[in-house]
Amino acid sequence: TTVNHKYGNQATNFSSLLDLTIGAGKMASQTTLSFWQLFFVALGPASLTAAVAFLVPLVTEARREGIEKRKRKIEKLEQLIEKIYEYHHWTGLFFQKYGLQKDVEPGQSPVLHAKAIILIHFPQLKKEMDDLFVKSKEYELWCLELGKKNLKKDQVDIETSRPLYKSYIDAEETLLLAAIKLGREELKL
Repeated sequence: TTVNHKYGNQATNFSSLLDLTIGAGKMASQTTLSFWQLFFVALGPASLTAAVAFLVPLVTEARREGIEKRKRKIEKLEQLIEKIYEYHHWTGLFFQKYGLQKDVEPGQSPVLHAKAIILIHFPQLKKEMDDLFVKSKEYELWCLELGKKNLKKDQVDIETSRPLYKSYIDAEETLLLAAIKLGREELKL
């Protein structure tokens, strides 16, 4: 067979060219891969892609859950502080109603709500809450005793409440400071 080439006519045997090409291929194919090696080479990138596609949503969801959990904790901490301040206000109304016999209605005490928030979400503040609860109940009992004396028209000395009220206020402040510290350290506020 003759092939016209730009440098001239050359007679070429296509079968010899074919042998040359096949021969080069034989030299390159001296390295053989086992079935498993070939399998991993072929499916390695696909399995890596599948693993990434599977893990990314899991990591993203875990991160989102962590963010939501932190948000809920912050909301509960805010509720707790709000309930402590409401309780302080309630204690003043309790004193007016039962200690001084004024016509006010304190309503339901928010202290149990604050206690529930602590037991469920912030057990590390339980000691401070228990202390506040005990001190406030001592003060409330004093208010009731004061009310009894007022009803009997007995001599009333409000100054006797100072130590009880101070210990209640100190316990309240201790709890508030512990809650703020918890917010700063654990919740990074």
